[in-house]
Amino acid sequence: MLIAIFSIFIYFIFFELVEPQYIHLKNIDYNYIEDHMRCLTPLGSEERGFIINTPEELQILEESKNAPFCDGIELPIIDFGTKTLLGRTTISCGCSSTSSRGVYRDDKEKEIIYSIVIKSAGSCELAGTNGNWILIDKFPVDYKVRFETKYIGNAC
Repeated sequence: MLIAIFSIFIYFIFFELVEPQYIHLKNIDYNYIEDHMRCLTPLGSEERGFIINTPEELQILEESKNAPFCDGIELPIIDFGTKTLLGRTTISCGCSSTSSRGVYRDDKEKEIIYSIVIKSAGSCELAGTNGNWILIDKFPVDYKVRFETKYIGNAC
């Protein structure tokens, strides 16, 4: 029995069977970016996210404006030397929906995790899209970005 307990203890120490420790990132701009990017919600991109690191990449994305009333909206001014723009299109259904977003850094896996949770309620057939654009501090070039989207409630 003592050998079994000792073996489990060693296994936990050497193989780290604990949940990963994510660092919740601060200094994230949700509002300014959403005001300027609300017209850029490229449909058909729900399975991938956008990582924009240069003005040229942003300009290419602008070609996907999705409504005529967006013509007067200007792209945001971004210092790409210190910031990265992330976005992921989501579709919500139902009479009402809310979303919550968080960005985390996993130094062990060298990842930035952008997590979006969409909660929908009601039996309406309304659908809405959101680009979920955020502006974060530049991260190391050897890190990758993982987008996670979770839907709670009505499915579209």
